Formats: sequence, structure tokens, C-alpha cells
Amino acid sequence: MLKIGHRGAAGLAPENTLLSLQKAIDLGVDMVEFDVHLCQSGEVVIIHDQEVDRTTNGTGQVTQMTLSQLQALDAGQGQAIPTLAEALDLINRRVGVMLELKGESTAKPVYKILQSYINQKKYFYEDFIIVSFDHHQLTEFSRLSQKFRLGPSLETKPIGYAEFAAKLPAQYINLAWQYADKNFVIDAHRRQLKVIVWTVNNLEDINHLTSLGIDGICSDYPNLFSN
Repeated sequence: MLKIGHRGAAGLAPENTLLSLQKAIDLGVDMVEFDVHLCQSGEVVIIHDQEVDRTTNGTGQVTQMTLSQLQALDAGQGQAIPTLAEALDLINRRVGVMLELKGESTAKPVYKILQSYINQKKYFYEDFIIVSFDHHQLTEFSRLSQKFRLGPSLETKPIGYAEFAAKLPAQYINLAWQYADKNFVIDAHRRQLKVIVWTVNNLEDINHLTSLGIDGICSDYPNLFSN
């Protein structure tokens, strides 16, 4: 089972910052998860919300701010909003990357950056899982390259269980943990799909989900995995 640090180690350090990613790596995760948007000046930046208000000392829309404006903000404990490139340089293949396409039109610029890191910095396609609630973004990513592993994100249990993901095509399903049950996992595995659940912050729930045969768990508290 993959142990995945959600937004780095969001319960232990400011989410989606380099400090949070490093904290998750230090705690022995298999992968780190983070979210990306495109800013006004064209860079791919790591932040969950469309606005900077919740996670920084600033206000405004990410898409209406340049990289220099974004990185002048405090994202917590003196951390800046990192770019995708800065995150990949920090991670340096020590763990895998689960990248969520949050913002519109992120598929192509993210693909270009990941492909350049594969071509030039010894990353591999297998180092990445690309997920999104916007399944059109995943379809676009698949058109750009079928070498990356994809996983549509869900906040509910769909009719037909994992059938929709098999049609994408995808290799993973990224499911809200409350909707995970044995039948869903069996159906996904029968379709050669793996199931990752988010965001699990209780040890009892982690143990229960592990017993269902879940393939990966995202947690804000990666330290729970060692318990």
C-alpha cells in the first residue's frame, strides 16, 4: 500500500510548501501529493485553492497574479508558494509524486514540465500519478502522452463503480475515503485499476481501509503510517 503525504504533510507543516513536502519525505512516505494552478505569468505553481486568501497572508486569484507577486506572500512559517519545478528539484526522485490538476488549462504546461524532467533530470514516467476532479483535463493529458499513470478523483461512489475510470483510460481511482468499501475495491481490481483514498487522518480508519485492500492512502499526518 502506498503511503502518501497529502499536500506534503499538511497537518504538520504549511500545506503545499517545500517545508511540508520535505517533512513528508522525512517521515518516510512513498509519495507526496500536491495541487497545481497556472499563474498569470505562465508558471505552474503549487497551491490548492483558486485564491491565495486561505493559505497565505495575501488576497486575490492565483490566475490574476504573477509568480513574483505570489512568491512575495507568506504561505506559513516564512514559506513561499513554490513552483512545480522547485518542488521536483526538492523531491529529486526520493519519493513518487501524485500531482493534482486543480486549475483550468494545466494539463499541457504540466505535461511539458514533467516531460522535461524525464528527458533531462532522470525522472521516470512511473514516478508520477496525475489526478484531477476535472476528467476532461485528464483526457487532455492522456492525449498528450499515454505513458503517465492517470487517476480521476471522486467525492462519491458512482453507479457502475469503477467502470468510468476504465474507459478514460486510467490506472488509478482517487476516491474520498468515506465511499470506499470492499465491493468498490473488488470491482476496481477486477478492471485492473488501483484505488487511492483521501484524506485519512485517523489511525483506526487507516487500519480499516488497509483491511479492504486499498492500494494507497493520503493523509495530512504521514507520521500515522509508522504507528
